[in-house]
Amino acid sequence: MLDMWNFLLVSQEVTFKVDYAVPSIGREFGSVFLGEKNVALLVVSEGWAKVDLFFLTGYLDMIFCLFLYGIILNLLCSG
Repeated sequence: MLDMWNFLLVSQEVTFKVDYAVPSIGREFGSVFLGEKNVALLVVSEGWAKVDLFFLTGYLDMIFCLFLYGIILNLLCSG
């Protein structure tokens, strides 16, 4: 994996683009680009890393639960 980073990024000009900032902690989060290519997407597409979908599915479960809670609360209040 380290050889891949050396080959891909060492002595190359990269661009950091801010996706969002969290002022309360004073940090910016973003993406690194090598030319027009997003480095994170390149790493995943080449199989050097994988996306952990556990967080995403947990987040979607939470949204669905909140949605159901809203429906139930609405039924109780209107009933």
